[in-house]
Amino acid sequence: MNWHDVFSYDANTGFLYWRVLPKCHKPDGRAGSKEKDGYTRVKFRQKHIPVHRIIWDMCNPGDLLAPGFEVDHINHDRSDNRIVNLRKVTKGVNNKNLSLGKANTSGVIGVCYVKSRNRWVSAIYLGGKRKHIGYYKNFEDAVAARKAAEVKYGFHENHGKKRGVCVMETYIGKSWKDLYDRIKELEAENARLRQQRDAANAQLDWLLEQPELSNDLVAKIQES
Repeated sequence: MNWHDVFSYDANTGFLYWRVLPKCHKPDGRAGSKEKDGYTRVKFRQKHIPVHRIIWDMCNPGDLLAPGFEVDHINHDRSDNRIVNLRKVTKGVNNKNLSLGKANTSGVIGVCYVKSRNRWVSAIYLGGKRKHIGYYKNFEDAVAARKAAEVKYGFHENHGKKRGVCVMETYIGKSWKDLYDRIKELEAENARLRQQRDAANAQLDWLLEQPELSNDLVAKIQES
């Protein structure tokens, strides 16, 4: 289908216009209407077609959409169909550039408070499976761990934002670099604590093996 025979496109606004006006049309000839899910769709030959898919094919005749590919709105505004805001991706890649959901209570994707543990938990979804990152006393540390994971697994820099607003900077006023550095500090601290624990356990095992210890003393050590 050659969409250029049906529509004209304004790259500055992202609007489609009918070349031949149908019976029911807007006064300015613009094609499509914004629907409840935020996407703009146009009715053509009894089908409701997403406008952003039509625009992609019009602007990229040598790179048409194929099964398994989607068009991502980079800034999360589903009605912003300027070609500079669109990119062709797989579903998996598209899922790495999601906006903050309405049900989110922390302000950061993948971070929530667990009352039973009195801790903030950080997690991330990879290939449809939830990957636990860790529990943290501080909200900032949980967010830093989550952001470090996003960087590691190639998430888009807009992931978790809402129409270009950086949720992290709005929430706690820290840059991503500061948070990334913080998670590295935490990882080093955790490694040091694990070494101390292992050394203490090894020393305790050695102490319990000494023949000169009385049974009463061994029992007290094991209880402590």
